[in-house]
Amino acid sequence: MANVSAAASSTPYAAAKPKPTKHVISVLDTNAYADIVTFDFEDFVKNDLKLNVDHVPAAQKPRSINDGKTGVCNYFLKGHCWKGNNCIYRHLTREQSERVQFENRAVVCKHWLRGL
Repeated sequence: MANVSAAASSTPYAAAKPKPTKHVISVLDTNAYADIVTFDFEDFVKNDLKLNVDHVPAAQKPRSINDGKTGVCNYFLKGHCWKGNNCIYRHLTREQSERVQFENRAVVCKHWLRGL
């Protein structure tokens, strides 16, 4: 037993001090200290790529088509929705509506693909 403890204490890993680690958070973390957390790739993005991502204008942030609304407004499709921006349904043109419906069908039947 004495040999094991002597061997363990002589390893270079036992004498080395641990390096401070950066905290890693998930995307859905609601930690109040999320602003002081840094990621390993942030220095690369700021220095090597010369990107300043600290102050991205709201106009450049990606925006969802849905915006929390459900369904497409039938009155808007007919050309006469009087609620305007207060409407609880989405105001999409027919082309946009068809594209959204097509994008939702991402899974294709494996039997149809094989012609069965």
